[in-house]
Order: sequence, then C-alpha cells, then structure tokens
Amino acid sequence: MDKIMVGIAEGKIARKTQVLASYALGSCVAICLYDPKNKIAGMAHAILPRKEDAVDQGNPYKFAREGASELIRAMVNSGAEKKQITAKLVGGARMFKTRERDMEIGARNVMAAKEALHKEGVSILAEDTGKNYGRTVFFHAEDGRIQVSTIKKDNHCNMSNYGGAIMSTKNKQVVMVIDDSLLICKEIKKSAWGRSIHLRST
Repeated sequence: MDKIMVGIAEGKIARKTQVLASYALGSCVAICLYDPKNKIAGMAHAILPRKEDAVDQGNPYKFAREGASELIRAMVNSGAEKKQITAKLVGGARMFKTRERDMEIGARNVMAAKEALHKEGVSILAEDTGKNYGRTVFFHAEDGRIQVSTIKKDNHCNMSNYGGAIMSTKNKQVVMVIDDSLLICKEIKKSAWGRSIHLRST
C-alpha cells in the first residue's frame, strides 16, 4: 500500500492503489474528493473555515472554503473530470466546550466546506463530522473507500461510496489541536495575564 500523508493545511492527490492519510483530525476537516471513472482521489486538511478568519492567509488548503475549490482544480489538472467528482467530509469536532458560538471552529469548518462544494456543483455522498472526539482518516483511491478511526470511542468506521458504516475495535490515539484563527489568538493573548507573548501561525 502506497500511503500519502496529508498534513495540516495540505492538499494532495492519489491514484490507483495509493491511499491518502490524515491523522488526528480534531476541529479540522478533511475534504475528500473522488472521481470514480478515472480513479483519482484528493484530500485537503483544512484548519479554519475561510481565509478571513486567519492571520496568515497565503495557503488556500489551510481553509475549508478555499481548500475545497483549490482541490477540485488540482484534481482536474491531474486528469479528473469535474462532473464525476463527489465528496465526503470527515472531522469538524467540537473539541472544547464554550459559550461562544464563534469559537465552534469545527462546525464552521464543515459548513464552509459544504457551501464551497455546493457552489462548485459537487455532491456530498457521506460525512462523519461533529461530536467531541478526534478522527484519523484513510482514503483509498482504488475504490473511493474511506476508513475513519475515532479517537475517543476506539472505533473503526468504513465509509463506502454509499455512505454505509461498519464499526470495529481500534487502538487509542492522541489528538493535537492547532488553530490560528483571529478569535483564538485574541483569547490566548487575553489569558496571558499581562505577559508578552508572540503567536506564530502554521
């Protein structure tokens, strides 16, 4: 199995027997696109909803809205047919309890991805999103199959092309949440109790 790692704020393409993998999705969302005719798969690992939400706006794959559109373009440039492309979404968890709706980045990431895909005319076949636990995802280019390991519940979920799920036991993993949204940066600075801190975005 030829595994291709999709890191934070990255978008990558896979073909044939290759498998796209992204680990420890918390509030981040994995946008998984597939062209079944040409067996081309693409995955973007977005950490924020839109570029307006971030300090560093240069990388489109950092954002769910811009990343979805950029991934579609990359797939078409790699030989996919846009009319054949369908989508599945994974992640967007609510990792921290808060009274502020604006800080529910996970839900906003999922919504931004859905809005972008709808605008591009790409149908969403399945999703494993929300809740309060992290996920690791494996996306098989050979048949469009997605495997999701849930971190809190120790479950292993297979998402077929028709959105079905089969559960089995999986080992625990560790989640790291990374976020450089303007709101989060503001909250971190507020909690520094007068100390001088520097925030560097990823």
